Amino acid sequence: MVEIVVASSVHSARQLPTGAGHGQASGGVLALPRLKGGDLHVLVCPFPMTDAELRGPVEPTSLVFAGESGRKPVLRPPDLVRLYGLSPAEAKLVSGLTSGKTLDEYAESAGITLATAKSQLQQIFAKTGWHRQSDVIRGTLGNGIAQIASILLRNNS
Repeated sequence: MVEIVVASSVHSARQLPTGAGHGQASGGVLALPRLKGGDLHVLVCPFPMTDAELRGPVEPTSLVFAGESGRKPVLRPPDLVRLYGLSPAEAKLVSGLTSGKTLDEYAESAGITLATAKSQLQQIFAKTGWHRQSDVIRGTLGNGIAQIASILLRNNS
């Protein structure tokens, strides 16, 4: 999906050139207001290129990452298997917990008993070194690679 966003505020318009190193700072984050759906959050990172890397004139370059402010992350179980050494069932449990389900809600939706879900959670603790359910949620949601994969590879599950 392509969306045109216009820097409508003076604050946003001043921040746009930062990625190329022409603004007040080099790179940074900003929130671009949209007509509906909440702000679009943007991270602009300078990406300097030297003459040795390119043929032709060297232009100021940046990497731009955009994300929805209200987006709820859904971590992909296959990524959790690879990143944390979890079984597919354990990874599905972590994905369910990070999407906001309680252990009871996950067990019911997955068609397993609460005792099985608790057993899987104990295995997750053993494999990750975390000791509480909140640690699992915080740790996996804080994994930048898992977050990026959930966005960029969401159609490849």
